This record gives sequence, structure tokens and C-alpha cells, in this order.
Amino acid sequence: MKIKTAILASILLASLPVAVKAQNIENYEDYQVGCEAGVDCNNFDVIYEQESEDRNQISQRTRTRRTRRTSSFDKYYAGGNVGAFFGGDGTDVGIGFGGLLGYRLTEQVSAELEVYDYFGGTDFDDLGYNLLGIAANATFRYPLNQNNSKSIYAFGGAGAGFGVVSATGDAVDAAKDQAEQLGLEEPDTSESGFLLQGKVGVGYPVAESIDVFGQFRYLNVFVDGDNGDAFTLDAGASFSF
Repeated sequence: MKIKTAILASILLASLPVAVKAQNIENYEDYQVGCEAGVDCNNFDVIYEQESEDRNQISQRTRTRRTRRTSSFDKYYAGGNVGAFFGGDGTDVGIGFGGLLGYRLTEQVSAELEVYDYFGGTDFDDLGYNLLGIAANATFRYPLNQNNSKSIYAFGGAGAGFGVVSATGDAVDAAKDQAEQLGLEEPDTSESGFLLQGKVGVGYPVAESIDVFGQFRYLNVFVDGDNGDAFTLDAGASFSF
């Protein structure tokens, strides 16, 4: 029984290459018949190469679209600026600086927390001013070249916060000294109130994570039923991370 089984197995194994070869011949004959029946047999290589190129182009476009859809951007950024302050009648042009921390909700829309300080002189001798502002902003960024996210862009924003306006200088120090000598209450040299602001500007990415920008800011601080409006011209830079 074992010998018969071995013989049958040998016969079966020996017949396999023949069957495979016969199958290959049949497939080749089928191909020949199909080719003879078609009109594009002579152009088979050209058609095959063209179809391969078309498939590669489609695949490449698909990968490009997928890359664009899934491209990420840095969520956080921080920056600083210096600028000129224009307070209106009775005040000299001042200078100042500021800093901000932002979070990008999308590639265009951001939320910011901003702090700035401007100071300058007035028409009165030895009397100056100081403005300290803290504001939360919503900003919108618009690339001028829609096909290139690293192109120059315009931005705008509006915010609200808290402002402190103070009188400074030797005249203020003298008034405090005189009040102290006379036993009087020290004069209040600052006022605070609700702050509103809006700003517009342009920016440009000079490196992968670094942008430079210039902006115009209008602000208004409401103190004791009055309001003090001013504007600034600033230049600065921001770093994304």
C-alpha cells in the first residue's frame, strides 16, 4: 500500500510541470487569438506605456492633493514690535514697544493676547505721558498669493482690554514732593479704563517660522466719561512654534 501511494505521488508530481506548461501554452494561444482579433496589437507597447504614464500622473496628483489637505501649520506664535505713538493735540510723538502671544484657530483666524507701552512728552515743560495697554484680539490673515502660503499677506484685527494713562516727568515728581511737604494727599497722576482697538497691516515670512510685519493701530481708552483716542505705526517680527 505504501509503495502504490509513493508511485501515485511520483506520477502526480511528474505531471504537474506538463499541466502548467500546457496551461501556459493555452493562455499564450488565447492571447494570440485575442491579439489577432484586435486592431491595436501592433501598438500594444505604446498603449501600455501611455496607460502607465496616465496612471502615474493620476497617482501623483492624488498624492499632491492629499498632501495639501493634510498639511499642518504651527498653532502658537509670539512676537514683538516697536513703533511711534500719535496722541493728538498737546502731546508730542511718542515711542513704545509691545509683545504678543497668539494661537491659530485656522490658517487664517487667530486669537491674540497683546501688551504694549508707549511714552512721550507734551507741550508743557517737564511733563510727559505714558500709556499701558492690555488687549485680547481676534485677527484674520489673508495671503495675497492664494497658491503660495509663504507669500506676503494682509491682516486685520480688533480687540478689547484695559488701558492706563499716566502723567510722567519732573513736573509730576515736583507736585508729589510739594503735596508731601504740605501734608496733603498725593495727587493721582493716572487714570484707567476700558480700551478698544483695531489694527491692519501686512506681513511677510522671511524664514520657515519667522515673519516680519508692519501695522497701523487705532485705539481708544475710555476714562471718567471721556475718551482718549490715538494711533500707532509699528514694525515687528513674530516666531511660530
